[in-house]
Amino acid sequence: MKPVLFIKNLSIKNKLTSIILLVVIVAMFFVMAFSLIEKMNNAKTNLVNNTILNGNIVGEYCLTALYFQRADAADDALMKLESVPYILNAKVYDADKVIFSEYNREKFNEDFLKKYSGKDKNSYFEEDYLVVSVPLIYNGEKLGILFLRSSLESLNKEINEFILFIFILFIIIMILSYFIALKLQKVVSDPIQHLAEVTKEITKSKNFNVRVQKQAKDEIGSLYDEFNFMLERIQISSVERDEALHTLGISEERLNLALEGSNDGLWDWDLSTNNVYFSPRYEIMLEYNPGELSGRIETWIDLVVKEDIDDVLKLVNDHLKGISSQYKSEFRIKTKNGNIKWILDRGKVVKWDETGNPLRMVGTHTDITEMKKSEEELLNAKNKAEKSDKFKSEFLAQMSHEIRSPINVILNFTSLLKDELKNKIEDDLAQSFDYIDSGGRRIIRTIDMILNMSEIQTGIVELNPQPHNITEEILNGLVKEYKTQARIKGLELTLNSFHVDNHKIWIDEYSVSQIFSNLIDNAIKYTHSGKIEITVYSNSSGVTVDVIDTGIGISKEYLPNLFDAFTQEEGGYGRKFEGNGLGLALVKKYCELNNAEIFVDSTKGKGTKFTVKFNSN
Repeated sequence: MKPVLFIKNLSIKNKLTSIILLVVIVAMFFVMAFSLIEKMNNAKTNLVNNTILNGNIVGEYCLTALYFQRADAADDALMKLESVPYILNAKVYDADKVIFSEYNREKFNEDFLKKYSGKDKNSYFEEDYLVVSVPLIYNGEKLGILFLRSSLESLNKEINEFILFIFILFIIIMILSYFIALKLQKVVSDPIQHLAEVTKEITKSKNFNVRVQKQAKDEIGSLYDEFNFMLERIQISSVERDEALHTLGISEERLNLALEGSNDGLWDWDLSTNNVYFSPRYEIMLEYNPGELSGRIETWIDLVVKEDIDDVLKLVNDHLKGISSQYKSEFRIKTKNGNIKWILDRGKVVKWDETGNPLRMVGTHTDITEMKKSEEELLNAKNKAEKSDKFKSEFLAQMSHEIRSPINVILNFTSLLKDELKNKIEDDLAQSFDYIDSGGRRIIRTIDMILNMSEIQTGIVELNPQPHNITEEILNGLVKEYKTQARIKGLELTLNSFHVDNHKIWIDEYSVSQIFSNLIDNAIKYTHSGKIEITVYSNSSGVTVDVIDTGIGISKEYLPNLFDAFTQEEGGYGRKFEGNGLGLALVKKYCELNNAEIFVDSTKGKGTKFTVKFNSN
């Protein structure tokens, strides 16, 4: 709160400069933070990949040494690591978990096998070191295992250099931004400063013949026009204030009694002299003693909060020009003790001269502070909820993009390595590329779901409905895609269609493909044995698709939350199945976008049936 108040009290010049610099600082912070995270991840990935690659190369020699029980050959192979400065230690264990050979650039007495054999991954970071394990397998028989221990010194040096670089870049950009901001702020601050100087001069000299020269056709130019117009109005000859009260047909005393009963204050403005009468209730409302306020229009203008005065004066001028039948506005006003109150101000011109120019205007002030507080609380709650939802969607979309790019690079290079080494490595080792590809594509699938949900929530999703045969153009391809995944789990995946050979319905191909891709993927994921059966049939009203599995089923208690985003029946670190809880939420959204309905019937432990009904129209 204190920084905001500090900026608020600065001059226009310094305020604009500060805002520009603040925007630059925030933007640079996020850009540099994302760059640093990406740099660290890439550096770690490169170190792991290089260590594994060296392990694979040395492992080939150690595998032969193990097969012929030649410890000296394994020693010679490990000595090749002398050329790799960041690899500090290497140990080869035989099938009996006994050290067969070892290499130590620095002293290391811990037993790799005891410390790391229970890990799920083949690479681990700890303190200032990276440990990589390479299984030594020949014809399906594991002859031993190779452990490599690498230093993170070069990694840390690279990251520190990058941090220094972005810090220097940040300083340079901030210096340039400061000088640019100093230039740009003059476009706004100079005209306002000029207007302020003219206002002070008029107040001092009481010379209302002065006019300010408009310099541009923007909001400040409009303010100049309104200021000049106000000066013209001030020059109109005065007429006695009591004539307005006489025109209204009510005495000041009776009016004050009525206003005091309603807690309203009265004001009476003589436009020819700019003298204003403020009733006692008016002054008490603003925490002044009766008669303490100066009876000038400038007194009222000075009391109104600066941010509101332009809008208020425009409404006043609209009524004086005859654009509106009466004047009515809501604005903030300062009290004697420095408090801020919200006022409902209403008034009307009651006297004109022979040419139709307004001479007198009267009106009332009503304190609506409490009502405004209630409205503001409701509005803040609404804005906070909308801002939170929008921020989440934008953040997900940005983060998904930042994650997708490096994953695609990893998958592309994995594919290249697989093609390059397919005839040079064992089949079991080659299969590792398939695991990398499978895991990477699962990440891409998760990212796609996050992006799709973000597009739906921000309302930017674009559909392209076209007539499609859902069996031939969508389901056949999906079944072929998931056949291998089902076969690996020992599941039967079948597709049956009845009376839908030439039946086409208007749908968006991509979103409908996402519906059944998620349903089939979930069916395979949650089914341990049995089958997944997809059935398509049509009737006069449209096409219906059933996806039936013999999996674990869904409990009745969880069914009401099934299509909620980011939820799963089993949550936390102990859950048995991977996933992000977005799949079925997207299925529900895409069904609604394609004028389709989805139903679910499930029994815990016996299986689940999803039914999607598409309307022909």
